[in-house]
Amino acid sequence: DRQGTMWVGTYYGGVNFFNPEKDVFTFYSYGQSPSQLSYPIIGNITEDDKGNLWICTEGGGLNCLNRRTGEIKRFYSGEKPGSLAHNNLKSIVFDQKRKKLYIGTHTGGLSVLNPATLVFTTYRHIPGQPNTLPNDVIGGMALYEGKLYLATQGGLVVFDPDSEKVSRFEPPLATGENPFGMIFNCILIDSKGRMWLSQLANTLYQYDFHKNLLEKYAYTPDDTLPYSRYRITRMMEDSRGRIFMTTEGSGLIQYIEKTGTFLHFDEEKNHLLSNFCYNLAETPSGRLIITTNKGITLFDVDRNEAQHLLARKGFPLSGFLEENGLFVTSDRQIFVAGIDGMVSFSEKSIEPFVTDYTLYFSKIYINNRLVVPGSPGNILKEAIPFVQSIKLRHNQSNLIVEFASSNYIPHLQNDYEYILEGFDKEWIRANDHSVTYTNIPPGNYTLKVREVNTGNFRGNHQAQLGITIRPPWYASSLAYIAYILVLSGIVTAVLLFYRSRAILKASLAFERKEKQRIEELNQSKLRFFTNIAHEFRTPVTLILAQIELLFQHAALT
Repeated sequence: DRQGTMWVGTYYGGVNFFNPEKDVFTFYSYGQSPSQLSYPIIGNITEDDKGNLWICTEGGGLNCLNRRTGEIKRFYSGEKPGSLAHNNLKSIVFDQKRKKLYIGTHTGGLSVLNPATLVFTTYRHIPGQPNTLPNDVIGGMALYEGKLYLATQGGLVVFDPDSEKVSRFEPPLATGENPFGMIFNCILIDSKGRMWLSQLANTLYQYDFHKNLLEKYAYTPDDTLPYSRYRITRMMEDSRGRIFMTTEGSGLIQYIEKTGTFLHFDEEKNHLLSNFCYNLAETPSGRLIITTNKGITLFDVDRNEAQHLLARKGFPLSGFLEENGLFVTSDRQIFVAGIDGMVSFSEKSIEPFVTDYTLYFSKIYINNRLVVPGSPGNILKEAIPFVQSIKLRHNQSNLIVEFASSNYIPHLQNDYEYILEGFDKEWIRANDHSVTYTNIPPGNYTLKVREVNTGNFRGNHQAQLGITIRPPWYASSLAYIAYILVLSGIVTAVLLFYRSRAILKASLAFERKEKQRIEELNQSKLRFFTNIAHEFRTPVTLILAQIELLFQHAALT
C-alpha cells in the first residue's frame, strides 16, 4: 500500500501484513534455543569491550549475547568451582581497565568474571572477617578511581579489585555523622566526583569525594519540594552533566546544579506516561528513555516533549518492574528489559515519519441503527467515508460515529480526540475508535476527529463531518415566521380594537360635551328671553294700568 506495507491473503488464515521498513523491534524471548534468554524477567545490562552484552536475570543466571551471531550463552550457579555465585542477579558493571565484570547478586555476594577465561570468582560475607562483605545481598554498584562501591544490605562498602579486600566506607566527616552503614537502594558517582545515594526511607545523600562533604536531602511534611516524597528507583548523569532520578510515584526529578534544588516532571504537567518510573537512560539524541508501569516514555527535557511506546501499540514487552534493565550500546542501539524478555531498537527507527494515510469516518449509527446508503430516510447518498455532511430530523439526535485510519503500522498509531463544534467547548480524548452523542439539540454542528499521541502532541491528520439536525415542524423557521405573523396580526387587531374603542370613547365624550354646550346655550337663550320679556312686561303692565285708569276716569266724567 501507500505506506509500503505488504498485505498477504492466505487460504483459511486470514490476512497478514508486514512493513519491512517499520518492523523496528528485535524481541529476545526466553526459552531453550541458543538464541533465547534463560529467564523471562531481565535485570541490568552492560557491554564489554568486544560489543557483547552481559545480561542479568532475576532467576536464570547470567546471559551473554553475541550481537554478531545472535547466540546467547548462559551461566548458572552451581557447585562446580568457578561458577556463578547465584542465579538472581541485581547489578553488573564492566571494568574497562581490568577487562572484568562485577556482578552483584541477591544472597550470593559479589561475583567477578574474567570474560577471557569465563571463570567466576566469588566474594561473600565471612563471619568474623572484617575485610569481607558485611552482607551477601548487593544492590547497586559503581566504579570510581579503580575501586568498586557496593550498596549492600549491610551498608556501603568499597571493594579493591587489586587487593581483593572489602572495607566499609567511613570517610572522616567534620560533622562526625556516618550514614553509610544504612541500606541504600541506588548509587551513582557522577563526573564531578560526587556520590549520590538513595535510601529506602525517602532520603537522598550526596557525598563529595574532593571536598569530603556530605549533603542530605530529606522529605519533611511541610516541604514543598516533591523530590523525595516517593522512593527513588534509579539515578543517572547525562552527557551534559545533568543528574536525573526516577521515582516510584513522583515521576522524574532533575537536580539543578546552580541552585541546589530539584525540578519535578510528572504525568500531569509534562505528559510522562506515568508517575511510577523505574529506570532511565540517555538516548543518542539526548532524550531520556524511561520505563514506567504503563510503558516507555522518550522525554525531551528541553522541549518538554514526550513520545511513548506501548504494548497495545505494537511494543513487544508487556510490562516492566523496577529491577528491569535499560542500556544504550556503543553503536547507539537501545536495549530494554522487561518481565517477558528483552527488546532492542534504534532511536531513529521509531521517530514519527510523514506517510500517506488517511483518517476517516467508517460507520454511523442513528438511534442505535446502522445507516448505509439506501437506508430509510435516504440520509446517506454514498458511503460515509465520502460524505461531507448529513441532515437529520429532530428525532434522529442519538449518534454513534466510528472512525478509522489507514495507518496499520502499530507503534506509529496515535490516540485520538474529538469535538462537536457548536456543542462541545473543548476536545475530548477518545477511549476507542467511536464517538457517541445523545439528545443533540437542533442546529448546525461539525464533528472533528484528530490524532494525538500520548504526549498530547497533535498530528496532521483529521476527519470532519458536518451535521445538521433539523427542528420539528413546530420549531422550524417557517413555523416561527408563521408564529410571528399570527402574533403580529393579533397584536395589530388588539391595537386596532383599542384604537377604535378610544376613538368611540372620544366621540361619545365629544357628543356629551356638545349636548351639554347646546343645553347650556339654550338655557342661556331662555334666561335671556325671559329676562327680556320680564323687562318688557313690567313697563307695559304699568302703562296698561295707567291707561286702564285713564279709561276708568274718562267713563266717570
